[in-house]
Amino acid sequence: MKWKWQDARDKNDTKAMYYWAGEANKLRAEMRKAGRTEDQIMQSDDAMISEDIVMDIAWASTFSWIENDPTGFGFLTWSADKMFYISGGAGGAALTIKEISAGFIKHSIWNTAYKKIGEKGMSTFIKALGKGFVRSEGEAGIKRLTGQGVKIGKQWYQYELKDISKEFGDYRFYGNWDDELGQVVFTYFGKHVK
Repeated sequence: MKWKWQDARDKNDTKAMYYWAGEANKLRAEMRKAGRTEDQIMQSDDAMISEDIVMDIAWASTFSWIENDPTGFGFLTWSADKMFYISGGAGGAALTIKEISAGFIKHSIWNTAYKKIGEKGMSTFIKALGKGFVRSEGEAGIKRLTGQGVKIGKQWYQYELKDISKEFGDYRFYGNWDDELGQVVFTYFGKHVK
């Protein structure tokens, strides 16, 4: 918030300055309610830590967690237009970061699917997503549907992400090509529509 306030000050935007000062005060009040002492709460007259330093600390902390992950499952992370699978840990395995570029699962849809099929199910779909585009029959991956595709509710979908396992083969992610991103964006998860 301090960066936001400083940015507003640099632009001489007093309305935004008051807004961000108010948000900071709300946060301080919540921290006090949670039992934090004043010396643990950043005050308006404290020196500001640069965003670069904060981001360096965040990256170091994240990579440390990944590299020491005892399960070795890793996790997905999203940027505005890309999806990455990050894994490491488990027996000292090296940290790997793999961009998944043929398709992109909208984060809210990922959460919906995860609640339904869990870690094991999602890992099969991530493997399928990593294969990219496949032919129409008998392969896990991204498949271009024939004709107009399938209609679910009022929305037409031209692509599906499918898994061929017995356990999760009845489920699909459905999506459409996004010209701006240059990949398929999956915005629906559910049972296979025939």
